[in-house]
Amino acid sequence: TDGLIAPLQGFLFLASGGTGSITIDVADKSSSSGTFYRILDEGSIGSITFNIVSGDYMDQTFVSFMNNGESGLDIADGYKLMPLSASARVVGLSYAEDTGLDIHNLPFEYDGIISLPLDVLLLAMDGYNCMTEAGDATLSWDLDQLPNHIELSLTDLITGIEIDLSAQDEYSFTTEPKGSFSAVPDGPIGPYPLVGVPRFTLHVTYDALGNNQQGTLPIDFALHPIYPNPFNPSTTIRFDIPNSLEIMQPTSLLVYDVSGRYLLTLLDQPMKPGYHEITWNPNGFSSGVYLVKLKTGTQTSTQKVTYVK
Repeated sequence: TDGLIAPLQGFLFLASGGTGSITIDVADKSSSSGTFYRILDEGSIGSITFNIVSGDYMDQTFVSFMNNGESGLDIADGYKLMPLSASARVVGLSYAEDTGLDIHNLPFEYDGIISLPLDVLLLAMDGYNCMTEAGDATLSWDLDQLPNHIELSLTDLITGIEIDLSAQDEYSFTTEPKGSFSAVPDGPIGPYPLVGVPRFTLHVTYDALGNNQQGTLPIDFALHPIYPNPFNPSTTIRFDIPNSLEIMQPTSLLVYDVSGRYLLTLLDQPMKPGYHEITWNPNGFSSGVYLVKLKTGTQTSTQKVTYVK
């Protein structure tokens, strides 16, 4: 926005702690836009905009890339805040540590892949509750500000469809009803809660910047110890695809119960050599021991993990 606040819009000031105040007087009003000091070095930033349309409802959510970005929550993330006056609407958002985000800030440079939950909610009102509903929706995206070394793909966890975001610019689907939540946040204002299992997983794949980076790639295939373990509400699964596999390898990450019964696919797509990590949030699963199986080419590794509600 270049620091310009549109009519009926505003900026949220999020304090990390302590006390203090901000006073804006009538005399501070300006008839022209000034300098927006939040802008960083444009050579090390990027972003993607997701647009959501369902009937007469529209929304947007964003992913940004900065040097200070983290795969989890960081200071540049923007919460997806619930409105002061609740109404029927469509909502697009991502999640980090079960917190609904409007802007999900990620690292500008990273070795491997980051997978994050992305959801679209079609909401109707039932008293003081927001009800999720079924309805037609279209998700589209703008890659004009996406850095050249980053590739994006989207997995629809309901249909299993994999979408290469560089090969098409929109995806139509039907939202799923999955419960309700209070339209009144715990405080004066608050972010959207996690509702059921998010519809999509966004896979962010990084290529190495600069010249020859072969020395930074892993030598051996590995599924690292899953941490935390036991865990609640989520855990991180890190794995390495070795540099000896010079082409993209079909890679799957599957979850089974202790009897060997298949339960869930966390990943199923070709992967480049490198260091990768995926966050698993087993909403809807019971407490217990599960098996996580990684397979790349002819190599397989399995680990036990304990989920505690």
